[in-house]
Amino acid sequence: MLLWDTIVPLLAFSTVVAEAQGINFGKVLQKKPALSKAKNPKPTATVGVKQNAASIVKQMKKIKPTATPGAKSPKVLAADLACVKEDVQYGYVPSPNNPNGFLVDTALSGIAKVAKSYPANYVTSFTNEYGSLFNNAYLGYYQLPTYNTSACAAICDGVSACAGFNIYFERNPIIKPGADCRNPAAATSVRCALWGNAVNATQAKNIGQWRTDFMVVIQGSNGYNKNPTPATVSGFKAPVALSGAVDASALTTTPFLRAEFYNQAFNPQLCADLCTSTTAANKKAATGTTYTSCNYFNVLDLSLNGASQGTYCQLYSADVSKNVGLYSATYAGVSYDLLRSYGYAVVSVDSASTSSTTSTTTTTTSLATSSPIPTTPASAADVVFVSATTAWTGSTTSTKTIFAGPTATILVMTPGLRSTTAATSTTTVSVDLGTDPTIVTTTIAPTVAGGPATVRVAYPTAVQTCGNSGIAFAAYNNPYNFKVGAYVEGYSNYNPETFRTAKPILNGTTTYIAASGVNVWGADWNVYGTPNVKQDSLALDHVFYIYANQDGYYSFNLPRVDDIELIWLGPKALTGWTRSNADLEQLYKYDWASVQPKTKTVRLYIGDYLPVRVQWGDYGGDAYLTLAVYGPDGGKILYSEEGANTGYSSKNVVQFPCDPSKGAKFPAWAV
Repeated sequence: MLLWDTIVPLLAFSTVVAEAQGINFGKVLQKKPALSKAKNPKPTATVGVKQNAASIVKQMKKIKPTATPGAKSPKVLAADLACVKEDVQYGYVPSPNNPNGFLVDTALSGIAKVAKSYPANYVTSFTNEYGSLFNNAYLGYYQLPTYNTSACAAICDGVSACAGFNIYFERNPIIKPGADCRNPAAATSVRCALWGNAVNATQAKNIGQWRTDFMVVIQGSNGYNKNPTPATVSGFKAPVALSGAVDASALTTTPFLRAEFYNQAFNPQLCADLCTSTTAANKKAATGTTYTSCNYFNVLDLSLNGASQGTYCQLYSADVSKNVGLYSATYAGVSYDLLRSYGYAVVSVDSASTSSTTSTTTTTTSLATSSPIPTTPASAADVVFVSATTAWTGSTTSTKTIFAGPTATILVMTPGLRSTTAATSTTTVSVDLGTDPTIVTTTIAPTVAGGPATVRVAYPTAVQTCGNSGIAFAAYNNPYNFKVGAYVEGYSNYNPETFRTAKPILNGTTTYIAASGVNVWGADWNVYGTPNVKQDSLALDHVFYIYANQDGYYSFNLPRVDDIELIWLGPKALTGWTRSNADLEQLYKYDWASVQPKTKTVRLYIGDYLPVRVQWGDYGGDAYLTLAVYGPDGGKILYSEEGANTGYSSKNVVQFPCDPSKGAKFPAWAV
């Protein structure tokens, strides 16, 4: 994982300055002065690349199998004559389109070299090799449509035995080589190979193979290993793997406190002790009733040329894990990067008050306040969807979506894999654990000798003892309808703010979000169980909270809509929502098939409540409203049945939290 590309000036150790974010190399050099003479290895010269390519082609020609003398059998000949099209998803064609042209292509090597989407919880083992791996712990490979390390990591994360992965470009034939197509034209594919043990460059010796007269060769081969998750630190929540160092300098009010470097092996306890002692020192030195408390730290394993240099700590007054930067730091002409980065949040946020009274409202300089309007998320991130194909033990083709933060992998599982061992049956159930946000895992012994065990994972659910179940909605006459003119793609005249003060024609609660109708010009509507609602066109406003019953990324997906759907996440869902600040906007297009799904993801922590507003407007004619919300494990929290006026929401969708400190009620509908 890389650090931000920035030149860090040398600071005189005797100068007193306010600490800035980013790696403070003054602190690093105080502890490791020898680094002042460090250098990076020289990059491989272009002539070296050409020599490598020529050497590989020469070596491949030496190992080309010799054709067996004599005529082929009719059966083999028939198979060769097929020359069927091969599945090559990436499809890039180098110029010239031959093995040497592929191996020296700088576009491909450049992608592998600057692939900065370093997945969280992984460390780079090697980059830009000319071979894939030879290893005894091979778990299979997947073809990807793009060179996406995060997508490959998501697949590895979904395989319990996976310890590392190798992603690379492969020169592939566009049709299956055979007797009548012995050396077909080539295109480039992207392969994601999973391994059951750590990968390293010494294993990257598989330079290619022959398929009839077609030479398969490899370049841009990168290897990544899973980092062992560090231990939980007393007083802090479980560590969260980050895809870079935290940098909250863009925030209006900076929660950054200080940084420190330790010339010791990677050890989060060093940062935890520094965080705790910083809070204690600030409290002791306070001259008033408030002080600055440390409620979050980011621990980094700083490295030079792949070797760990020590533990670097960044302290913050609030959880700022959403402000992660993937960056490279350059000091005195030498580039440094990270082997790993983790974030730790305190279990109980320090009140930052010296007052001994038990007031329910405290004054604090920390961003982590007890305000009833939650401060998370700071922003929602776009989700990029990629696809991969694998074999599985089922008898039919199935798909599975694996969400890993801003990357979602659509895994297409085709029949073909045969398991020789009984699979473990895993049942996930929800249990209301009240205000104790913990996850309980229980293994239940087989009921039949030799049968599979059952792993029962019990997640907490939102408290629903205050009449807060369901989703609140209001229905309105939509003034932006067919009577004011022809529909123009983009629906620019639609103004969601109109419905802040408009009186609804109907309001109530629902357990799902959906609408579907064909040619409903001026017809009666059935609105969440209320029939015969007479309107020319309709607008629906929905408000609710998502309760996070596990740490991770929660994704909101809008497949298609007729005519407009808007989503606001976080505090602006309660107040201040406008069309311009919506986190998601999906619009109708006349070319219905061309509409692409839109998805945003936000990171939540167990016990969080996220306010959500979903507004939909129908111009007239056909009507269509749908929504899907996924949890970190890929489970659906809320979804609409495709093409039907029905759907589902889990127990973790509520109108408001029973504890008002967790979130305020939405403003009442206008009357």
